[in-house]
Amino acid sequence: MVGQNNFRQLRKQQGLSIMELAAITGVSTATIVGVERYNLYPGSSVRARLSKALGISESVIWPSIEVVSDGK
Repeated sequence: MVGQNNFRQLRKQQGLSIMELAAITGVSTATIVGVERYNLYPGSSVRARLSKALGISESVIWPSIEVVSDGK
């Protein structure tokens, strides 16, 4: 399970709209909305682009990441 992230707050602190961040990173607005509203945990390349654009490490955006195994 992925814990709650603070992405929206961090984006707003940088003064960026969703559209601006999408243009800077090449990440779709739908993905950014998913991260903010639905706690989407994107793939590593998307996490890297988002965190780099905000100038913040991934561990600050996604502080508590717990991978749950299905037991297989």
